Amino acid sequence: MLHDTVWELPTKKVAEIVGLQSGLSDAMSNRLKEMGFCGGESIRCIKQCPFNGPKVVELGGAILSIDKEIAQNIKIKM
Repeated sequence: MLHDTVWELPTKKVAEIVGLQSGLSDAMSNRLKEMGFCGGESIRCIKQCPFNGPKVVELGGAILSIDKEIAQNIKIKM
């Protein structure tokens, strides 16, 4: 089953994190999990910066800015 990624999450929409892409390094995967990007968590897009700039999201009460390369590795279910 194909899933969307955080990069595709529209502004003001909420989705559920499904997991991380399998190609990530262990270090990156562990860091994202430490930040709360875990399956079952809700994530909301607050803002998409222009010119492919970072996406600003709310996750677990925190406001985070993530770039395209990272956001494309976080699978979601809308």
